[in-house]
Amino acid sequence: MEVIFLVTKRHYSRNEATNLVARKRTITTQSVIDKYCRQLGKKAHDIDILLDVDRLNELLQLLKRKFPAHHQVIHQFFQSLNEEATNSTETMEKMQSTLNYVPGNEYTLLELEGITLGKCAKPKKLRAGNTEYHISNWTDLCIRVVQWLIDQSYLTTSETPIYNHANGDKYFINTRPEHKNVLRDGVWKSVGSFYIDTKYNAEAHKKNLIHTVQVLNVVANDIAISFR
Repeated sequence: MEVIFLVTKRHYSRNEATNLVARKRTITTQSVIDKYCRQLGKKAHDIDILLDVDRLNELLQLLKRKFPAHHQVIHQFFQSLNEEATNSTETMEKMQSTLNYVPGNEYTLLELEGITLGKCAKPKKLRAGNTEYHISNWTDLCIRVVQWLIDQSYLTTSETPIYNHANGDKYFINTRPEHKNVLRDGVWKSVGSFYIDTKYNAEAHKKNLIHTVQVLNVVANDIAISFR
């Protein structure tokens, strides 16, 4: 919807809008493209056609079908596109602040890229592949995910260390309980031959998991989380 807003109300090209959203969300442009192409079952050319002012209703109906949990937010957003620019901007800002997870619904890591998690976000259940786990907290979730990555042979010692999402001087997964900068602290938990740093808030945990599956070339849809 951010791409739609930038194209229809700010008159950017789709590629320009994609790049702007990617920079704002600190994700790759491919992640944004995946959101409006593969997840919607469309090619980029199809999206260009649907972004035409005369075809927006088709795009509205498509999004409602694909994301029923956000039906009301989607409807309000498209309604705002017919309003004056100021009102539309206010609606867009409101939409971004309310577009959040619905407790009990399952979200793949790919879907969670576009959702900001507050400090109160608590995971309830993890689906990794075809297996489901009941989760008590983020530390438990991270341990389960890493164990699954080990069991599926995605994670080996040759793949480590794996940096945290910021790609700075701290690791998310290492074979020793220490960061690149050994002076940086962490709360390390052992999982098999590996150690994971669990000293992060909900949003950082989410980004660490997304970053890890990208590094290991794991299909992001193979891992999904539901919240309390």
